[in-house]
Amino acid sequence: MKNLLIKLKPFTLLIAISLGFIIFLMFHFIPMLNPLKPIAYTLSNVMPWFVFLILFLAFCKINYKEMKPHYWQALLLILQVTISFILAYLGTGSENKLVKTLLIGCMVCVITPTAAAASVITVKLGGNTGAITTYIIFGNIVAAIAIPIVFSFVNPNIQGDLFEQFLTILMRVFPV
Repeated sequence: MKNLLIKLKPFTLLIAISLGFIIFLMFHFIPMLNPLKPIAYTLSNVMPWFVFLILFLAFCKINYKEMKPHYWQALLLILQVTISFILAYLGTGSENKLVKTLLIGCMVCVITPTAAAASVITVKLGGNTGAITTYIIFGNIVAAIAIPIVFSFVNPNIQGDLFEQFLTILMRVFPV
């Protein structure tokens, strides 16, 4: 049994994702499971707490001495913001609606900060947890500053000033 667990450990993430997908499909396509849907919806409200617990445990393992800013982090953040502004500029200047939608959609994908769960994946892949955690923190701060600026460039009719939007984004993103 212990041998089996050692062999399965590298595949736990794949197994968990596959199992979640299979259970979702079962609830969606098997009518006999309809009476259990209210229980499943109730359990879905608990999921953010499970995610918090997983991230908390992953972040507890970090050695704070490893959380030093690196050159590559600054380079990636500058690249992220620059590409976002370029896509926003090209998107607002385009006359073709499809091209405009695609460019602004790509801009949103690029400017979105790295998910906090990236540190968990980094641990699974054997990477430097401290470095990715530092990048996540810096990325959230940069995103909170850049998003209001870029979005006000794309849509000048946004309500509220930039500082108010910055605080709103920071309050929602940074605690993660």
